[in-house]
Amino acid sequence: MAAAEAILLEDGCRLRRGALDHGYVRLLLIAVLSGLVCQFSASFPLADRRFGGPSPYHFLFKQVEYALIGLAIMALVCRLSPERVLKSRALSWMFVIGLGTLVLCRWGPWAHPAGGSYCWLGLSRNLSLQPSEFVKVVYLLLLARVLARGAQSAAARRAVLPTSLALMGLMCVGLAIQEDLGMAFLVVGMTLGMLFLGGVNVFLLLLLAVVLGLGGLGAASLSPERWERLTGFWQPWRDPMGSGYHPCLMLAALARGGLGGVTLGMSPDKWGALPTPHTDSIFCVIGGELGFIGAALVLLLFYLLTARAFLVAERAGTPSAWYIGGGLGMMLGLQALVNIAVATVCIPCTGLTLP
Repeated sequence: MAAAEAILLEDGCRLRRGALDHGYVRLLLIAVLSGLVCQFSASFPLADRRFGGPSPYHFLFKQVEYALIGLAIMALVCRLSPERVLKSRALSWMFVIGLGTLVLCRWGPWAHPAGGSYCWLGLSRNLSLQPSEFVKVVYLLLLARVLARGAQSAAARRAVLPTSLALMGLMCVGLAIQEDLGMAFLVVGMTLGMLFLGGVNVFLLLLLAVVLGLGGLGAASLSPERWERLTGFWQPWRDPMGSGYHPCLMLAALARGGLGGVTLGMSPDKWGALPTPHTDSIFCVIGGELGFIGAALVLLLFYLLTARAFLVAERAGTPSAWYIGGGLGMMLGLQALVNIAVATVCIPCTGLTLP
């Protein structure tokens, strides 16, 4: 942990405007490169089966393509002022358009249902998008705007909670139309976390969490498949070929790794046992091939990325930067935490991928 603290505390105590945080950039590049290696290891059997043998690199090429696009966008966006981002009138329109794309995923001409939900738009044979991955970022920026304005006056502060809950309600309705309870869970967690960063009373947030949790259980009970998945989570070994099938396989894949793993690329579970080894269950493949040590390093990397984001946000010294930086770090850490909690059967399956 001493090395982790050194990474978090280097480069001085305050960022000047327009400066890159080199520690975070290094952590990000480590995450991207290690992600490419682990994603290829987990995906080549599926690519080999799906594309007839000669394309084991299919998912790797796509991952490289998206990584390069993401890094290019980062190079452009990282120079923007947080205040300028939150003052942009385009932000509200982007959110409205984003909600429209969520509805199009269910009833639009490009709707592309997969895995029991309606999260995708199939724009062409080789191009499909999950709009909620983009809309959640716009949603977080809107929350940051509400909270940053709340720091300016008492009247704006009184409007923080009702406005945030209204935005969350709109987002969750769109996700409910898609039947994407995993993303809805993430949005609720992001909202409560952002309100905590904004200084909302902790006991009120706990009460909200209980109420929203009961609402989530009620929504899950409307779908027999989801309710069976929820109830089967408690004792998956009672029905290992039914509701406990996925949890049992995930635990078996992790247990196979032991302390040091079975060696990178050699996990047998990715050859058809795990339903989604290259997305939802990739942490199980990592744990099987790199063992407890490799899995712990992944956890440490996400901890450093999240903690460093909060440090950068604090050192920037403005409410806008605090809510944007802290919110994005929390979004990354929370999604990683939920995915890993599912992989280790600490919570029921949600369908969220490892970032």
